[in-house]
Amino acid sequence: KVGSIFTNDSQKLYDEKMECFKQQYSAIIVDHSSSDGTPIYNNGTYTITENVADNAGIDAAWLGWKAYIETHGEDKPIYGVEFTPNQLFFIGFARAMCSSDRPGSYAKYKGVHSPHYARVIGALQNNDNFASAFDCKSEE
Repeated sequence: KVGSIFTNDSQKLYDEKMECFKQQYSAIIVDHSSSDGTPIYNNGTYTITENVADNAGIDAAWLGWKAYIETHGEDKPIYGVEFTPNQLFFIGFARAMCSSDRPGSYAKYKGVHSPHYARVIGALQNNDNFASAFDCKSEE
């Protein structure tokens, strides 16, 4: 039998972090009912594994991009664009998730991925590099 890779303390911390992710993502409004406009919330329990993956993925992409820049130099500015390269990195991430859905589309959604809006908002709320790029202030 293979044992856990976690100590009791690390398992407790892991469980607490996963519960925090579930609560965070379950508080994100992803749609409104087509019949009465009632908010429809993401289900952070169904989507927990992919939410964690999105958070880790944006961090890994950031580190890879920074390593590329260290080797090849900063990206050239885009004429007429007032965003910094760091800001454009995150705008690119968000833009890849753009979608347009009919009201009520997520009323009975049970997918393993959060709807695109929640994937962007959730992952970027947790990202210190995003906060630094856009000079966001902590609510704590």
